[in-house]
Order: sequence, then structure tokens, then C-alpha cells
Amino acid sequence: MTLTHEVRGSLAKCLAVENIIVEHKKVSTAMFDVEKRILTLPNWAKASDQVYQMLILHEISHAIFTDNIDWTIDYPDVPKDFVNVLEDVRVERLCKLRYAGSSKHFYKAYQELHNEDFFCTKDENMNKLSFIDRMNLYFKVGAFLCIDFTDEENEYLTRASLTETFDDVLKLARDIVEFVQYKRKKVANMPSQSNSSEDMSGSGEEVETPNNSQSQEGEGKDGEGQEGEGLLDQQSQSQSSSNEESFGDDVSKSLEAPKGSGSNGNPSDTHGDPDVDELNSKTSKSFDEKAKDLVDKNAVETAYVELPEFNLQHLIIPNEYIHKKAKEYINVTSYNRNLFDDSVKEYQKYKKSAEKEVSYLVKEFECKKSADQYARSSTARTGILDTAKLHTYKFNEDLFKKVSVVPDGKNHGLIFVLDWSGSMANFILDAYKQLLNLVWFCRKVNIPFEVYAFTLDCNSYIDIQPNHPPTYNKVSGVIAPENGFRMLNLLTNKVNNNVLEEQLKNIWTTCSANQGRAGVYLRHLDLSGSPIGESILSLHAIIPQFQQKNKLQKVNVIFLTDGEGYVNAVTTEKQGNGSNSYMGTKKNYSTSIRDRKNGRVYRSYGYDSFTQYAKILLETVKDKFPSVNLINFRITPSRDFWNCYNWYGNKEYDTSSPYLGAGEDYKNAKSFFSKNNFITFDGTGFDQFNVIASDSLSQNSNFVVPNDATTSQVKTAFVKMLGKKKTNRKLLSNFITLIS
Repeated sequence: MTLTHEVRGSLAKCLAVENIIVEHKKVSTAMFDVEKRILTLPNWAKASDQVYQMLILHEISHAIFTDNIDWTIDYPDVPKDFVNVLEDVRVERLCKLRYAGSSKHFYKAYQELHNEDFFCTKDENMNKLSFIDRMNLYFKVGAFLCIDFTDEENEYLTRASLTETFDDVLKLARDIVEFVQYKRKKVANMPSQSNSSEDMSGSGEEVETPNNSQSQEGEGKDGEGQEGEGLLDQQSQSQSSSNEESFGDDVSKSLEAPKGSGSNGNPSDTHGDPDVDELNSKTSKSFDEKAKDLVDKNAVETAYVELPEFNLQHLIIPNEYIHKKAKEYINVTSYNRNLFDDSVKEYQKYKKSAEKEVSYLVKEFECKKSADQYARSSTARTGILDTAKLHTYKFNEDLFKKVSVVPDGKNHGLIFVLDWSGSMANFILDAYKQLLNLVWFCRKVNIPFEVYAFTLDCNSYIDIQPNHPPTYNKVSGVIAPENGFRMLNLLTNKVNNNVLEEQLKNIWTTCSANQGRAGVYLRHLDLSGSPIGESILSLHAIIPQFQQKNKLQKVNVIFLTDGEGYVNAVTTEKQGNGSNSYMGTKKNYSTSIRDRKNGRVYRSYGYDSFTQYAKILLETVKDKFPSVNLINFRITPSRDFWNCYNWYGNKEYDTSSPYLGAGEDYKNAKSFFSKNNFITFDGTGFDQFNVIASDSLSQNSNFVVPNDATTSQVKTAFVKMLGKKKTNRKLLSNFITLIS
């Protein structure tokens, strides 16, 4: 089974026993950022699952065992290659001890990489490699390569196999550097072969040469030389017969490395080679170069971004300011005042007609709440004898008084987000009527609420926000809301009834003007774009503030929209003129949100799929606030239902229910929508996603017919009136069930 990105990420988190961040990028090899706790896995086109599992095991070993320190301060002269090789030896050994089955994965993966010549040793005499390279191959690929080590080098191999801490690794790396430098210095000062006999005769002392011991043995009898070669062959055969099981054992048990053919244990080909760079690891660099060829060049690069941190002081246009400015504008001329008074008359008329609907909401809510409390109630014994039952003591053990315990109900709160885009102009007043019902409901049952409208018209608030201060912390690598995005706090429960009534009238009159009826057109409340994505992002800051101020346990967020938004760009640092840089934005083909607080990396989304993007944004909200209900009332004209279905519809549908399960065919969905004027889709990211026909929004359900109406016309008008009431009650009942 091929491991997917999600499976690899989950595996890494489980093995690390930590909610680390896992990223998949077009990089040459895996790496782990010890400080930021980010594991980066490569997008390789040609690599087996065995190799991927080894990479994961290796990197999570660093996550568990590698210290987050800057070792270069105390060990400035130790090459990075030395520390990397020795630390790999340590963490892989500890990983094998921690996860017994991991030995097999290391063995098979390194064998596969060696067969593919990742270490570039195919045409090399391995005994001519530097000590650190031979050590790297020995611990990774295995002893069956017949790599030669001297007695001195074997001591360092043993120490490497027993390192327990990162400090042990650093000390060993320093000692190996000193050993290598001493060996190089000794070889550099060694006289040439042609002068060795003169030095011996002149000084009377024998000068040790790299091949000294071998030449001594070669001067003996042929039989002795053959014996030495036979011994080497025997050792090679025994080591080449090593299998994967022995490789998984503790390395210190298999350090019987061949010592060469000399009596002093010196390798026959390594000492004194001036072309070998002893202070760098050729095999490590070769692995990195080879790994570059594995990168899938056709893979789409995923940009990992984080959620923006909003400054609510700059993001929210205050409720008091909005209505103060509205009042000033209404009182500028008598013409404005007359238009406002005419709109108020319509408002009063609607308020009276909506009383029954609001009362129905209150009744439904109280019934649901009481039912929930009854379901949660339990009966407890008090420990006090019930004297009325004492006479039954011979056959009844339950002689104690009982009391019903009903847990306290939850404190509710509602946040409304109203679509304030230009496309709402055709039915903004009708949508506002739906909102009014919910606001009056909250007022009657004493539920805290806040009503926001999103806008991109920050220029209307230049007097309160000079120079348009940034609404979020603009750093590289975060989702970038539009600069003009603001949340208008249209209504709030914090004001008294008289003030709230005036505010409701102000919003009514501007909605009336936008829908083409008489009313004062308030310029600072212009309709603009559709920053729905930004509005969802802003909930990360708005919800906790709302909960804290009102001491709430349960919050419901209700969107009232008529369409979709757009996928936001992400911030990135760009180069300006000269050496100056600035914070710009760009859109990526593939983007994935990374939340450092919960350690989750969300699935990627494209720049052209808003529904996919919105669903992931809603997931981030639900992860942070699991008890919050997210509800959307999506308004659509009946003629545009096909477009709405394309965005949110599915393939399986139960015609007996208003809910779409996993999906549905268009024909059945359209039939239900036409009959009921609404339908509910699942799988959108919202807890409840209601699609409402725009022509059913109006609450004008009065029974009105002309005087000369026929019987058929009277019947049609009556059915239409009842149908609207029925639709509204169905929707409201579903809504109350969710929030109670």
C-alpha cells in the first residue's frame, strides 16, 4: 500500500509522541527543525515506501533525541559533517532500541539506497575513503562492505556505538577531528620512500611508513603471505554473510571489523593518501546530490501558511460610531428626516406582523431547552429515611428519600454575520427582516448577541481610522485579508431597548434605500464586496472576546449570505527597488494552512476553489472552538439554484428529509427546493447550511385578494400565505433545534 501524505504525517506524529508539524515540499531530503518542531518530507518521484519510512524514523529520532542548542559556539572547529554522521549513529541506535521493528526498515532502506549508489561508492575503493566516510558507510549500510579500520579507528567506532547524549557526540567529534589532524600531520612530516633507507642508516631509528607492516610481512615466505590473505578472505566471507537481523542488533556487538593484513592492524590502502579530504564527508554530500534527482519536478509545490492574528481594535468599526454618524446624516436636511420617518412607518408595520413568528421562536426554544434539562435530570438518594416506606422494609430495600437533580442550562450567545455586498441589493431588506426576527428573539429570551456586516469599503471610515491601520499582523507566510476589510458592528445587546430600537430603524432605512424603496441612503453603509473568507478568519478573534465578555458556554455563529467569496492571497516578502524589501502578496496553485497551536496541517486547497477554501477555514474554527455551532442561511433566486447546487450539492439524497446526506442528484434536490423554498446541504463545513429561495424571504404573509377575485384566486392566495408561514416555521424549527 502506497503511503499518502496524510498517512506519513500521522505516522510521524505517532512515532514522535508529539503533535509535530509535518510538511511535504519539493526538497532533496527529509529534515527536522528542532526549534520550530517542523518535519519536512520530500516529494520524491522514485522512492519506495521503505525508504520513506526510514526517513520518517530517522527524522523523528532527531525530534526525540537531538538537543536544540547551538553547538558551534563551544565547538567552532568541529566540521558539521562529523557531528551529522555521529549524531545519525546515535539517534538511529536509540530509535532501534525504542522501536524494535525499526531495525528492519533501516536495513532495507539503506541497502536499497546503496544499491542505487546514493553514496557514490560503486567505482570507489572504500578503504581509500576518509575515516568519517568509512564510519558513515559502516553504520548505515553495514559491516558486510568489508571496510578496513585500524585499531585506533576501531576504538572510535566503539565509542560512536555507545554515545548516549548529544554532548557525547560533540566530544567524540572533537576527538576524531584531533585524531585525523594528528594523522595527517604525521603523514605530511613522513620522509619519502626513496629516502627511508638513508634515514634508517643515518639515524639508527626506523621510520614508520603507511605500508611498513605490509612490506615486512611480504618479505616472509610465500606460505606465510598466503596465510595472511586467506585470513582476510575468511573474515570478508563471514562479514558478507551478515543478514538484516544481525544488522538490527546493537552495533557495539558487531565491531569485529577487519584490521587489514598488517601485524599492526593498519589498512593496506588508506594511510597517507594525500588526495583524501579527511575533514569532509564525501558520502554525505553524494547522498544530498543524488537525492536531488529524486525530487518530483512535476509535483505542485504546496505553500504552508498560518492564520493571521487580527487586531480587533482596527478590524471592528464600533457600533456607537456607526449610529452616531447615521443620526448626523439623517438630521442634515428635512428631506432626509421625512424619508427616514416614512421608512420607520414600514418598520413599525413589519414589527407588529412579526410578533407571532418571534413568539413561535421563543416557544420552540423554551420547549427544547426544557426537554434537554429533563433528559439530563437524574434521581439521587438523599441519605434520609422515607418514613412513608418503613413498613415495607421486609421486601423493599429502597427506603431513602430521593431528589431530582437537573444540571444548570448552558449560557447561550449568538453572533450574526450579514452579507453587505452589492449583490444583496435586490433583497437586502428582506434578508434584514429575517435577521430582525432573530434579534427580537434574542432580546426576549435574554441571549447576548452581536450583529456584524462585512465590508471592503474602509474609505468610509477614514475619519475614525486615519491612514487605514493594518487589521492584522502582516508577517511573511500568513493568509492575507484584503486591506479594505472591516467588520461593521451594526447591532449589539449591550445597549438598552430605546437605543436598540433607534439602531434597528437606522439599518432598516438604509436597507430600504438599497432595495429601491424610500429610505435614507447612508453613505458610510455602502454595499461593497464579499470578504466571506476574511469574515470566517476573523471569528478566531471575535469568538473568544464575545465569550469572555458575556461569560458564555455555547456560542452560535449565523451567516446570512447570497453567494460565495474568493480565496485569499498569502503574504510574502518581495524585493523592491535596490536593496529594499516589502511585504507583498501572492496566490499559490496549492496552499495548506498550518496551525502551530494545535499542531495540525490542513489539506491543501487551490486558488480557484472557494468552497474548498471556506470548508477548511471553518474546520480551523471548529478545531479551536469545538462547542460553537456554525450556521449559514444562503439566499439564492430559484433561477440560480443550479449554480448553488454545483457549489454545495452532492449525489445521495433522501427525499423524505430536507437534509442532503453524502449528496444528491440535481433533479430530486431541485424538486424538494421548488416545493419547500429551502433545502439543507451537508458536508459544507457548516453545522447547518440552509439554502433559501430569495422570493420566499418576505414576511408579508397577509391574506390580500382583489374584491372581484374568483374562488380559484382566493384559494391560491390562501395557500401561498400558509406556504410562507410553513416554510418559515420549518426553517426556524431546524434552527432552534441546533442552538438550544
